[in-house]
Amino acid sequence: LEDCCRLLGGDLVLQNIGMKLQSEIQLLSSIVSQEERVQKWYGIESCLLSLNSTSKYIPNDEKQVIPFVMKLLPDLPTTASYLRTTANHFVGGYAPWLARNSEFLQPILPFLAQGLSEPKCSSSAALAIKYLCESCSS
Repeated sequence: LEDCCRLLGGDLVLQNIGMKLQSEIQLLSSIVSQEERVQKWYGIESCLLSLNSTSKYIPNDEKQVIPFVMKLLPDLPTTASYLRTTANHFVGGYAPWLARNSEFLQPILPFLAQGLSEPKCSSSAALAIKYLCESCSS
């Protein structure tokens, strides 16, 4: 994906990943059973991983996809620890963006704090908080 960002530009790659994420969310929202929903989070996790790998190519003034994702994170299932860990990594990767768009910190900080009490994702939550503190202090 980094090569795609270099060749096509981070904005174009971001838009395509954003569209895929929206379709994955629609697919997930059509599933009625909560148990089945928790098992079908892989598409969302893939999109978050993709977005995280492109973070250094995304401008800090991006106003479409990243705000959408930041609003989505607190609503992710808390029982899918791998998804939560990936979401924590995403927040850490976009800490410089969050430092410039601090209005999104309010819903993200409780999400990260809650992750500290989850054994499988506590270290990723702690790292995301560390990256946020470093980005916001500079």
